[in-house]
Amino acid sequence: MKNAVIYSRFSSDMQREESIDAQIRACKYYAQNFGYNIVGMYVDKAKSGRSIRKRDQFQKMILDSGSGLFSAVLVHKLDRFGRNGVETLENKRLLEQNGVELVSVVERLDQTPQGKLMLYIIVGMNEFYSANLAQETMKGLKENAYKCLYTGGIPPLGYDVNPDKTFRINETEAEAVRLIFRMYADGCGYTEILSALNNRGCKTKRGKSFGANSLHDLLTNEKYAGVYVFNKSSSRDARGRMNRHKYKTADQIIRVPDGIPAIVTPELWKDVQIRMQENRHKAAKYKAKIEYLLTGKIYCGICGSAMTGEVRRANGREYAYYRCGRGKRLHDCTQHSIPKDLVEQNVIDQVNQKIFSQKNIDAICNRIYISYQKTNGCRAIEELKRRVDSVERKIENITKAIANGVTASEMTDMLNDLSQQKKKMQLQLYELEAVPGAEKKSLEEIKAEFSEFADFKKISPEQQKKILQKFIDRVIVYPEDGGYKIRVIISSKDAAVDEALKYVDLGGNESSPPQKTKSSASAFGLFSALARKNSRKCLSHKKDCVIIRALF
Repeated sequence: MKNAVIYSRFSSDMQREESIDAQIRACKYYAQNFGYNIVGMYVDKAKSGRSIRKRDQFQKMILDSGSGLFSAVLVHKLDRFGRNGVETLENKRLLEQNGVELVSVVERLDQTPQGKLMLYIIVGMNEFYSANLAQETMKGLKENAYKCLYTGGIPPLGYDVNPDKTFRINETEAEAVRLIFRMYADGCGYTEILSALNNRGCKTKRGKSFGANSLHDLLTNEKYAGVYVFNKSSSRDARGRMNRHKYKTADQIIRVPDGIPAIVTPELWKDVQIRMQENRHKAAKYKAKIEYLLTGKIYCGICGSAMTGEVRRANGREYAYYRCGRGKRLHDCTQHSIPKDLVEQNVIDQVNQKIFSQKNIDAICNRIYISYQKTNGCRAIEELKRRVDSVERKIENITKAIANGVTASEMTDMLNDLSQQKKKMQLQLYELEAVPGAEKKSLEEIKAEFSEFADFKKISPEQQKKILQKFIDRVIVYPEDGGYKIRVIISSKDAAVDEALKYVDLGGNESSPPQKTKSSASAFGLFSALARKNSRKCLSHKKDCVIIRALF
C-alpha cells in the first residue's frame, strides 16, 4: 500500500468552489478504493491557484516531497493543484523528481500518450478559466466603479461600507485623517505626525501603528478629496506582486469627481499636494551618493530590526546616520540613531585588531618565509600551477560524468578528494606568490613590505566595504550608559572564507570556531581564500598589490 497525502485548496475568488471537506472526502474515498494510505494533509484556505507564492501549505508539500514519507499526492481535481499552466507542469515535474506521483481523483489521468495529452488540455483549460474569470470579474467591478460602489478589499481609513455598497464617513477614523492632512499642510514632518498619532492611540484600518509608507499612501489618496478612483495601481508582476506606487495610464483609470463623500476640503487637499511636490524636488536636489559600509549587516540590539542609512541636514550641512528600521517606520523602538562615521570607524578598528592584527600578519610572513626556505620558489610555483591545472581537468571530467548520469559513490568521493587537493595546492601557491621576490628577502624585509599595505584603515571606502561584506556576519548596536555598545560578529556565508577564518586568531570573537594548532594556523588562509579566483591576475610585481589587490 502506497503512502499518500491529500492537497486541497479553497479559492479566494468569489465563485462557488468545492468545499475543503468535500475535496478531502473524495480523496479519502479514492484512496480507500485504490490502495493508498493517507499519512497527511496540506490545506490552503482562501488562496488563489494562480500562483504558489502565498500558498504556504502547497510550498511545504513540495518541500516535504523529498523526505520520502509519501509517494503520491491526491487532489480532487487538477485545478486545486494550480491554475497557472507553466507552474502546474513545473511543480508536477518536481514531485516526479522526488519519486512522488500526482493523482487527480476526478480526472484519473494515466501515463499513456492519450493521458499526457489530456493533462495538457486540462491544464490549459484551467488557466483559460482563471484568466477568463478574472476578465469577467473585472467587467463587473468596473460597472460597480462607474456607479461609485464598493468593489472589495479593505475600505480606506475614514470610510465604512453601507449595505447597498455605497460609502459613508466613519467620523472617528476621519478625525485621524484630517489631523494628518492639517499637520502636513502646516509644515510638520512624518516623524512629528506619527508621534501625534501614536500619542492619541490612532491605528490604521488593519489595527496597526502608522508608518511612513501608510502616511504617504493616505496623503496621495484622491478619495479623501471626494474623487472616486478605481483601477489605479499597476497590475502584478511575474511573481504576482503588486506595486502600489506604479500607476496605470489615465485611460485605464476610472475617476469620478464627487463620487464619494469628501473628508478634507479641496483647499486642504491642494495645499498638501503642493507641499509634497515641493518636498520631492528638495529631496532630489540634496540627494547625494553616500557610501554606507555596513549596508545589510547592521542591526538594532533592542528590537532586532535592520538599521538603515539616513541623512539629516542642518545649517547647509549633511549628517549621515544609521537608524533602526522599525523605529523609523513605526516609532515604537527606543534605539537612537547612531552617527555613521562613529559606528563604521568602531567596526573598522575591531576588524583591524582581530583580522589584520600584527600577530596575524607575523603568522602570514613566517609562513611565506618558511615556504620559500622549503622550496625553490620559482620552480615550486610553476610545478604547483601544473598540478592545479591537472586537478582542475580531472574535476571537470568527473563533474561532466556526474551530470551525464553517472552517480557511483566512488565518483563523488573522488571529486571531494580532488577538491581538497586543489584547495591545499592553491593555498601553497598563494603563499609563494604573496610577496614577489621573497626568496631574496629576509624575514624582516618580508614583514616590512607586507605590513605596509595590511592596514585596513588606510584602504579606500569601496575596498573596505568589500572586505566588511565578506568578513562580517552582522554588527549589533546596543544603547549603553548614554552611548553605544557595538558588537561585531565575524563570519562569512562564503564557504572558502569561513574555512579560512578558522586559521585566524580572532581575539575572542564570539562566533569563531575552536582554533587549530599553531603549526597549521595562518591568517594567510583568509587572504588567499578571497584571492582564490583572481590571484594570478591580481598578484603582479607592483608593490601596492601585495595585500590590497590580493583581496579582490
